[in-house]
Amino acid sequence: AALAMVCAKKKEAPKIPAIQAPVYGGTFRVCQDVPQTLDPAFVDDVYESSIIHQIFDGLLRFDVNLNPVPALAESWTISKDKKTYIFKLKKGVKFHTGRELRTQDFVHSFTRIFDQEIRVPTIAQEHLKIIKGAQVYLQGRAEKIAGLWSKDDYELVIELEYPSITFLSVLAGDNAKVVPQEEVERMGGQGFGDHPVGTGPFRFVSWEPGEKIVLAAFNGYYGGRPYLDSLIFYVPVNYSDDKSASDFRKGLLDMTYIPIGEWKDFEKEKEYKIIKRVGMDLEYLGFNLATRPFDDPDFRRAIQFAINRKRLLSLGEDQFIEATGIFPPGIPGYTLSPKVLPFDPQKARALLNNKRYSIEYWTVTEDVELYENDYLLVEDLKAVGIDVVMKGTGWLEFDRGIMGKRVPMFSLGWVADIPDPDSFLFSLFHSHGSNNYFNYKNERVDNLLEEARREWDPQKRIGLYQQAEGIILEDCPIVPLDHTINTYALKSYVNGVEMSPFGMANLPMGKIWFSKDKID
Repeated sequence: AALAMVCAKKKEAPKIPAIQAPVYGGTFRVCQDVPQTLDPAFVDDVYESSIIHQIFDGLLRFDVNLNPVPALAESWTISKDKKTYIFKLKKGVKFHTGRELRTQDFVHSFTRIFDQEIRVPTIAQEHLKIIKGAQVYLQGRAEKIAGLWSKDDYELVIELEYPSITFLSVLAGDNAKVVPQEEVERMGGQGFGDHPVGTGPFRFVSWEPGEKIVLAAFNGYYGGRPYLDSLIFYVPVNYSDDKSASDFRKGLLDMTYIPIGEWKDFEKEKEYKIIKRVGMDLEYLGFNLATRPFDDPDFRRAIQFAINRKRLLSLGEDQFIEATGIFPPGIPGYTLSPKVLPFDPQKARALLNNKRYSIEYWTVTEDVELYENDYLLVEDLKAVGIDVVMKGTGWLEFDRGIMGKRVPMFSLGWVADIPDPDSFLFSLFHSHGSNNYFNYKNERVDNLLEEARREWDPQKRIGLYQQAEGIILEDCPIVPLDHTINTYALKSYVNGVEMSPFGMANLPMGKIWFSKDKID
C-alpha cells in the first residue's frame, strides 16, 4: 500500500525561472582612456568611438554581426549602375536640442568633413571622397559637393564617382554620424567636440577632464527612451586595464575589460558574467621608416626574426590569436597560412652583421612594469644585439607622438572602422593614408589599394588586397603580433549587452538594462 501511495504522487513540475522584462533606471559605469574629441568627423580611436556611438546616429548602423542595417534611414534604393543612392529618412527624429532632423543635416555633416579648415587627411575623408565632386570641393575648386543634395526634407541623394562595395558599411561608421549645423557653428569645431549634440539615445551632460564624461537618457529618442537613466565614462589620466578591473571588483564599475592573463580568475568568481568575442583588430609593432636605423629594411626584418611571438602570446591565457598576417579572422582575405617571418635569432644576427644598435621604444603606460610582454620583447631584441630604451606614456602623449610621426618604434592596436580588408590596408599603408604612422611609401601598394577600391567583383577585389598585404609584409613597416579576443566582465545585474567584433567601440548601450532588484 505504501508503495502504491508513493507511485501515485504527482511529480512536481520543474521550476522555470521567470523571464524578467527590461526595466528603466540605473547608471551604467565604465572606465576607459581619455578621448581627444567627441566630434564624429574626427574620431580615430576606440575611446572616442565608444562614447560617440551613444550620442550620435547615422543613416545606417552595424548590427551585432557587423551587417549595415537601417538607423535614421527608413529605406534606400540603389541605381542600376550602383553609383546613385537615394535614402528616405525616418520622420519625427529629433536632435537633443529638440529640432527635427532633415536631409540637409546630412548634406552639411558630410560636407564639413571636406572643409578647408581640416588640414590633415582623416579616415572620414578617405572613405567619403568617392562622393562625386568631394575631392574638387576639398581642393577649394567648388562651392559645394556635386554628388550630395537634398531631394526634399526626407530624401537624400548621394552620387558616387564609381561603384563601391563597401559604401553602405562606410555610412554605418562613426565618421558618418549626423550633426546639427547650427550647433557646430555656434560653438565652433573645438567647442562642439567638447559639448556634442546628436540624435542618439543619450545626450551629453558634462565632461570633467581627467575625471569623467556623463551622458543622460534622451527622452525624445526616435527609437524609444533607453532603459538606463545615464552613463558615466570614467576617464582618468593614468588609465589602465588593471585599474578598471580593480574598481570593478570594488563595485565602482558595472563592466570592465579583463586584463591580460586574468580572465580565468574572473570566471571563477561566479557573480560575474563573462563575454568573449574575437576582435576585428591587429596588435603590431610599428617602425618609423624616416628614422635610422628603421630606414633599412634588413634592420626591420631582423627585428621580426628576433621576436618570439609565441612566448609573448603565452602571457595572455588564450586572450589572443597569433597573427598570420595583417588581416584578422573574419575579414575577407584572412588565411591561416603564415606570412610573417618566423622566430629565428640566428637570421636576425646575420642581418645585423653582428653590430649593436640602440633604439627608443614607446609603449602606452605610465608604469612600464605593468607590461611584461614589453620586457620580453626587449629581452628578445637585446639577445640579437639591439638595446632598447623604453618610453612609457599616457594615451594622449602617445597618440600625438605617432600622429606627428616622431616615434621611432612603438606597439599599437588597430581596430577596423568597417569590416573589410580596406580598413586594415588603405589608412595604414597607402602613401597618403590618414593613419600611416610609419612614413611608408610604395607606389605599387598605392596602385593595388586604389584599384581594389574600384573593383566590384569580390574575388578579384580580395586578390588585390592580398597582393598588397604580401608586398607590405615583405617591406616590413610593421611586425604583426596578434589579434585580441575581447574579454569583458559584467556585474550579474547587467543585461542586454550586444557585443560585436568591434568590442566597446560599437556597443549599443541604449539596449542595456539592469535587473529589477538592482533598480529597487
